[in-house]
Amino acid sequence: MQDREDKFYQVLSTEQIGKINMQKPLLTRILNSSALQLFLLAILLVGLWEWGATYIHNNIQNGALLLPKASETFVQFGSMVYEDIFVQEESVFLKQIWLTTELLLLCTAIGVLAAFLTALVCVGSKLGRNILDLIVPPMSSLPSVALISVAILAFKTNMEATIFVVAQAVFWVVVASTYAGFMSVSKNLRFVGQNYGLNLFDYVFRILIPSASPGIITGIRLGIGRAFQSLVAIEMVMGSVSGHGALGFFIMDAKNQYNPPLVYAGLIAIMVIAWLIDNKLFGWLEQRTVIKWVAKGTVWAEESKITIDVQNGSNYMAMFLMQEMFWQEEAKKNGLNTELELNVVGGPAAAADRFLSGANQGMTISYPLILQLHEKTKGDLKILFGNSIVKMRLNVNDPEIKSAKDFKEDHKIAVTSLGTSIQAISTKAFAEKYLKDAKALDKNTVQMSHPDAFAAFSVGKIAAHWATPPYSLMELEVKNGRTLLISDDLFGPHHLTAFALSEAYTKKNPMITKTLFDAYKKATDWINADFKRAAKYFKDKQPKARETAEDYEKQLTSKEIIFDIAPKGVISFGTFVAKTGGIKQVPANVKEVTLPPLHSMNID
Repeated sequence: MQDREDKFYQVLSTEQIGKINMQKPLLTRILNSSALQLFLLAILLVGLWEWGATYIHNNIQNGALLLPKASETFVQFGSMVYEDIFVQEESVFLKQIWLTTELLLLCTAIGVLAAFLTALVCVGSKLGRNILDLIVPPMSSLPSVALISVAILAFKTNMEATIFVVAQAVFWVVVASTYAGFMSVSKNLRFVGQNYGLNLFDYVFRILIPSASPGIITGIRLGIGRAFQSLVAIEMVMGSVSGHGALGFFIMDAKNQYNPPLVYAGLIAIMVIAWLIDNKLFGWLEQRTVIKWVAKGTVWAEESKITIDVQNGSNYMAMFLMQEMFWQEEAKKNGLNTELELNVVGGPAAAADRFLSGANQGMTISYPLILQLHEKTKGDLKILFGNSIVKMRLNVNDPEIKSAKDFKEDHKIAVTSLGTSIQAISTKAFAEKYLKDAKALDKNTVQMSHPDAFAAFSVGKIAAHWATPPYSLMELEVKNGRTLLISDDLFGPHHLTAFALSEAYTKKNPMITKTLFDAYKKATDWINADFKRAAKYFKDKQPKARETAEDYEKQLTSKEIIFDIAPKGVISFGTFVAKTGGIKQVPANVKEVTLPPLHSMNID
């Protein structure tokens, strides 16, 4: 039944609707045409006008002064337009139409700009909000014409007085709707913009205006209507606002000449201008604002897909858990329909290359590489959250190796990537601490993935391996396998990897960024709430792995892996990487290489 309901209520695309309409008979399509219906309705209204005016002329004394015939009015309108274009050297009627339109748009622009700035300033403070709540309702109700006498006293010319009165008529309507629109923006959305470091310009034009656009557009629409009413009324009271006068003056002059067709011709000109502004100008504006921003379900369009590079190992399980269990939930909550793709790569260097080429939008890599890329991208790459704190063990299988001094040239140490990986940096730190030379063991390091390194370690082809779970514990079961050192002894407690992405991307896609952070936090909370349940998930996720659910549970309970989103050890790694020439300068503080959601947490 549910499937049938889903199909019944399926939303059709414009192309599908067009195909359905093309299947209808030609006569049906013509009769259903909106343009044809509007044309026929206009003909009907004009016919009723002509019939009604003829009846009044024949049955009421001086009826011609009350309502001219439609034919007389349109002939008068057409003749004035024709004479302005083809007969007279200087147009009169069209110039009055243009002056009205010019004044209308000028006054509206002034009123809208002033209203927008006022609402923007006042919405940010309680005092400002109280001032608007106090002043806007009575001023919005005040007829603009009532201010004409004040304007005449305050300004030297009729033009200045007119602009003031009409602009203030727009101001009160627009400031009320804009203020209401700004206040309607959800707190979550405002906090997202603030948390992800949007500057004032981006915050206003990417958060406030798009979210409040329906209210703002409605206010401008109402405001321009009031402006038109005020402009015509002022000219009827004050007379010409310039040497030629606008349509209000034109209508009053026609009335004084007892020329009803001319009066109604002026009214038709006003209605044509109003129709063009309302249907064409505002139709165009809505297509590029309200429909573009709001109708898509998000404030502005964000990316439809994000690709993240991860690596193998149980310490990355929270990433897969996030994708499978929490991404859709959080994305829907934030109004997104974005697909999350996790791409498994062999090591951090591959992820970094893909990031620089644009193949991924984020990656889980170790601190040394994050710090190098942070510097290379001029501060653009930053950490959104830590993945997991892992005991990275330097395991050895040669009984003769009891310290750094015991490594011989043929004793190979496996690391995931030469030079940039956390294992390679740990080897340098190990050599510097115990051999006083960070490069002393460089010739001993070989590049291998963890599975390959475990296999080589098991048969004695390599003497040491910087291993992480599950391999770090599995290697202890190999003959003579034991742990010589834990990376915590060199750097203190630290994350093995962290999730990093471009700060520019987070500013363009703040809701995706928020979804990533919230979904990953939920994943880590889910793991930490029940290790047995999490272990079963890990095993189900990797059914071919040698580890059992009990092995995974042991890794969690023994704190070989701790899932925690607050990065630890960034600065300690940064200090050593800078000392050995990997980066030029140590970050001033951890906030320099992390994104705002982490700044209130205990990070180092």
